[in-house]
Amino acid sequence: MLKRNIKTFSLLTILLILFSTPAQAVNWNNPLEKFYAEPLTKKDKYSIVAFNVIQTIDMLQTFEIVDDPAYYETNPILGKHPSKEQVLGYFILRGIGHYHVTKIIPEKYRGVWHTFSIVANLDTIQNNHSIGIRIGF
Repeated sequence: MLKRNIKTFSLLTILLILFSTPAQAVNWNNPLEKFYAEPLTKKDKYSIVAFNVIQTIDMLQTFEIVDDPAYYETNPILGKHPSKEQVLGYFILRGIGHYHVTKIIPEKYRGVWHTFSIVANLDTIQNNHSIGIRIGF
């Protein structure tokens, strides 16, 4: 009973603080509008597609890791022996996250972001390939 009262009190305190502090007006039709100030360029769109194609290859290699007990995953987010569902969910969320981060980054810095993202993925794919992980269909 005491734990429930503490949780209720904590929630009410947080809500009171949130509603009593001044805040900027928010466009509820598009609450992220101020973060997405610059539209995506054609180059950004191609880079997002390239990132997702490359990360799909990485995902398929990770599926091979899941199916073969001789290998283990080194990504700490997934853990050593993730399920295919965990892998799929991770890569879907990663693709969505990459898209939104791209939209938030100012246009003049997006090239660095795309280069880093793609090269890091290519390095992972090459490393997997070098230890014998292949994509099977």
